[in-house]
Amino acid sequence: MVNGGMSLPNAIQQFLFDYRTSHTTTQKTPASLMFNRELRNRFSLLRPPLTEYRVERQQKREVKNHKGLRIIKFTRGDTVAAKDYRGSKERWILAKIVKEITPGVTFEIQTMDGQIWKKHANQLAKQKDTQEVGTSSTTNRPILPGVEPLKKKLEPRRSERIRKKITAS
Repeated sequence: MVNGGMSLPNAIQQFLFDYRTSHTTTQKTPASLMFNRELRNRFSLLRPPLTEYRVERQQKREVKNHKGLRIIKFTRGDTVAAKDYRGSKERWILAKIVKEITPGVTFEIQTMDGQIWKKHANQLAKQKDTQEVGTSSTTNRPILPGVEPLKKKLEPRRSERIRKKITAS
């Protein structure tokens, strides 16, 4: 470029304007690294600044997904559902708080089968009563109201095709 009749400052500006690909490590263009700002062209007037758009979108996402501060107090004797990480089918099992190890954080619980576990508060869910959690009332209720379950056992469907006998060769 310099040999083509351009001065050195103009050649640098032309180079920085032509090569706007962001560097993989810094994520910044050569012009923004040199001048601490993005170079403007006709297209930059057409599109809104991405940083404001990204910040606004991120703030909306945070407001939408914010669940609030979880303040649940467990006291000794409370019935709780405890997360079971063993290979059993039940993911949550009923237990009672035996003692508070770390105030408001970790608890010693006793499961209904008598085992003593140490659980973090985020692995516990408060239960109102043990009868509400039981499955005895839900097993007698049909899944769809007005539809009775089938009483007879269904036989598997067999093919009606006539099969050739296998001959040994």
